[in-house]
Amino acid sequence: MSELSLVKDEHDALWTRIRATLEAMRPGRRQDREPAYGRAAIARSLGMHTRLGERIEEALEHAWGHCAERHVTLSLLLIGIDRFKDLHLVYERGTIEHELKAVETTLRKGLPRVGDACLRQGRSNFLVILPDYPVLLAKTLAGKLVGEVRGLAIPHKESHAGILTAGVGLAAINPQGGRDRKFFDAAAGALERAQRRGLGRIETVDLRPGQQRRKAG
Repeated sequence: MSELSLVKDEHDALWTRIRATLEAMRPGRRQDREPAYGRAAIARSLGMHTRLGERIEEALEHAWGHCAERHVTLSLLLIGIDRFKDLHLVYERGTIEHELKAVETTLRKGLPRVGDACLRQGRSNFLVILPDYPVLLAKTLAGKLVGEVRGLAIPHKESHAGILTAGVGLAAINPQGGRDRKFFDAAAGALERAQRRGLGRIETVDLRPGQQRRKAG
């Protein structure tokens, strides 16, 4: 086989993979199983930041500034529905959205303080912003909220739990200066790790300087 033929074969194979990838991303196409990664994870791997929306951006800016001024901890819970894409294999979109609103109501009722925020992030996630809230209390709260979501007993036939469950990525930091946009990404990465581990799991990343030194040792 000539060198020119080898180059042509490699070129054709490359375009075959590109077409397959574009076909998989077409709207309305269903996948049998949820992939191990999503668009947000790909974006983070390329150094891009997740688009959070105006309400979330403003809430994070306000909480960051509040904690930076008072030198206190800012905790963030990113709560994600487990096996969310698989819901669409057996349930209508309207039914799914109705159940997610019930989850959102439950999460908001479970917040410890009047001023704490629970905001919808994307299609399947909820962001709980906890200014001046110690990480140990935040982890306890995460466990409580996960239990309350499970307690709704919303059917999920594609989950081996049989009901809807949620995982949590918890990030904590002592803010300084302007908001670090990687803070949200840390919570998102923790949520991904939690959902890779199984159903109803919680993963924590503590970005406070003393905690980082302790873990590095």
